[in-house]
Amino acid sequence: MAGIIDFKRAFLIVVSGALFIILLPGCDSDVLEPTDRLTLMVIEYTITGGFAGIHEETHIDEYGFCRFTYGSGNEADYQMRESLLDSVRWLFQRADFFNLKNVYTPSQTVMDGFYYTITSSTTERSKTVKTETEALHPPSLNRLLDMLHELNRRIRFHTDVGT
Repeated sequence: MAGIIDFKRAFLIVVSGALFIILLPGCDSDVLEPTDRLTLMVIEYTITGGFAGIHEETHIDEYGFCRFTYGSGNEADYQMRESLLDSVRWLFQRADFFNLKNVYTPSQTVMDGFYYTITSSTTERSKTVKTETEALHPPSLNRLLDMLHELNRRIRFHTDVGT
């Protein structure tokens, strides 16, 4: 059963990654007016679990400096392009992140599932959302998870994230 879930998750990640690459360049020019200001925020994203017991952490500061930690303490650092950072901020705003529930859990526990924690902090407030494999969450949270996972992949494999 865990193999099927892992395959399903891998397939969804590949598909969402492709959509992320296709759709992301247009995100920063979408609904925002020129006078709108995207809120500066610090983002923390953690993935744990799976049959291999992975632990990956991503820290993005308010100016787009990223540190991705994975494996046995391996690190990858990048400075995000401003357009990509704006797209990330835009997705958090679009998801209405600060009004999401704090925890999303599946109706049944999934063996070897993944656990996700997203924290966004601004000068005014901070919010942490926790979820796990197979939990039902709003589409906006799914888009955030997909985008953050794709960002981790890009940083880890040094593909088109920054300068």
